Amino acid sequence: MLWAERFGRGLVSAQEYDLAATDAANRVLIEASTVTDQDGRFSIWVQPGYYNVVAYREGYTYASVCGVTTVAGEIEQLDPITLAASNDGP
Repeated sequence: MLWAERFGRGLVSAQEYDLAATDAANRVLIEASTVTDQDGRFSIWVQPGYYNVVAYREGYTYASVCGVTTVAGEIEQLDPITLAASNDGP
C-alpha cells in the first residue's frame, strides 16, 4: 500500500513503465488510482513492485515520486508531495 498526505484535494495514480511495449501509448500502465481527501491524504493498494506515483490537481502542475518499491504486507509511506501552481491560466 502507498500512503501520503498534505498536497490538497487531487488525483493520484501508481504507474509502471513497460519498455518492452512496441506502441508508445502502451508504455505507461496505470496500476491504480484514487482521489485524495480534502487534506490531500490518500492510499492506494497495489501489488508488490516498482512504481512511479503521479499526483495532479486542477490549476497545478503534475508532480511525481519515481522509483517507489512496494513489498507484500508492508505500507510504504511517501514524503509529502508538493504541487506548484500552474501558469497556464485559470
